Amino acid sequence: MKALIALTILAVLALFVGLLKSRKLLLPLVLLGLAGVLALVMQYGCQCEGTFFHQYLDESTYRNMFSFDKFAAVFAGMMLVATLLISMLATDGFIYNESHRPELFALMLFSLCGGIVMVGSTHLVMLFLGIEILSIPAYVLAGSNQRDSQSNEAALKYFLMGAFTTGILLFGIALMYGGSGSMSLDGLMTYSRHSEVSGMFKAGMLMVLIAMCFKIGIAPFHFWGPDVYEGTPSIITSYMATVVKTAAIAATFRFFAQIIGHDAAWMISLVWMAALTMFIGNLTATVQSGFKRMLAYSSIAHAGYVLIAFFTPSLQATQSVVFYLAAYTVATIACFAVLIGVQQQRKNDLFESFNGLAKTNPLAAFTLTLALLSLAGIPPLAGFFAKYYLFSNGWAGYPWLILVAIINSAISIYYYFRTIIAMWFHEPTDEPLSFSMLQKVVLLLTLAGLFTLGLMPGLLLDFLG
Repeated sequence: MKALIALTILAVLALFVGLLKSRKLLLPLVLLGLAGVLALVMQYGCQCEGTFFHQYLDESTYRNMFSFDKFAAVFAGMMLVATLLISMLATDGFIYNESHRPELFALMLFSLCGGIVMVGSTHLVMLFLGIEILSIPAYVLAGSNQRDSQSNEAALKYFLMGAFTTGILLFGIALMYGGSGSMSLDGLMTYSRHSEVSGMFKAGMLMVLIAMCFKIGIAPFHFWGPDVYEGTPSIITSYMATVVKTAAIAATFRFFAQIIGHDAAWMISLVWMAALTMFIGNLTATVQSGFKRMLAYSSIAHAGYVLIAFFTPSLQATQSVVFYLAAYTVATIACFAVLIGVQQQRKNDLFESFNGLAKTNPLAAFTLTLALLSLAGIPPLAGFFAKYYLFSNGWAGYPWLILVAIINSAISIYYYFRTIIAMWFHEPTDEPLSFSMLQKVVLLLTLAGLFTLGLMPGLLLDFLG
């Protein structure tokens, strides 16, 4: 809770810096503040003991509605690191709206508060509050480039889909409460496993699950994602593709593992949704002409991969989800770090815009190449071990689904290599690209993250117990 309070204070301070017109203090304040909050989260995470939700030494507050256990600490730390890296890109990424940069930082930090609430929620009301605190600033951020009609359209679509999802979620929560008489995850788990489950309760579970699938981008509830990702400013898209997705997956995993992870009927439904999500994401990505829209469909496919861990809730499944999201987050931020530079100087994100990048900017090309190879699951990068842990954990339950995932991973190599070929085997078609010092720092940090997670995966896994 100390970390959450500190993050809220940091967001308010960012607003005051904007009022005082102290623009030079803004980025150092945000970076130092995020580093301080991350230190608090890591300090508490190291004090936790145990291996799974109820075995952790946790800090339960608000009448056990919020539990900052090791599960929450790990995902909160991941989101803080992602926001820290994205903030370093913001000097260049927020160039479209420099006059409101303090407000944009503050909105991002407030949204991050919602993400931390989501991953620590042990009550449906707290989960709902976390989703709204996360989502409402994100709606504004999606439309923050007011001069761009695509940004305005993305914000409208995101808001309408979010409002529609909120209605489904609230209706589902009401039905679950009406059927069980409880809204805490512990109470719902007890009811679902030791009572005659009512039809009202099952209908409520279905609606909550549908709402969370909307947030993650699981097929067939994914259709809003590509348009919103494409129209939103790239710096905000990087935040949505990493922090927002991580919060939604972590909250859904906790809900699924504690309440419905034992029910075969629910598992079969999600198994088919996972297969559908992988195929839709990967096959549609192969026909895209823009790098950013390709990343949007790639993000959908990766959500399908992560669903594999939902079918065998255990310590190993938790570890595989954490490691996969960590590897995915680092690689995605690296991709957007290069994309932001390309868009600013080439004014588009077509694959042809990356032609000859290896000759004009070797660091950017090398980092983007490794990030794309990691997303494709090529050894010895982080993405390979992430998929290995995920697939090996799910093999015992649904081997055919793992074969589907392997086939889809092979399909993804095609569209990832389109950019790699353009960078390394085509001649430059425009002026050489230049990157700012902070962009280069982010590239180096993500490069180090890809190698560290790939060569020493035990560092993160050992921490999880």
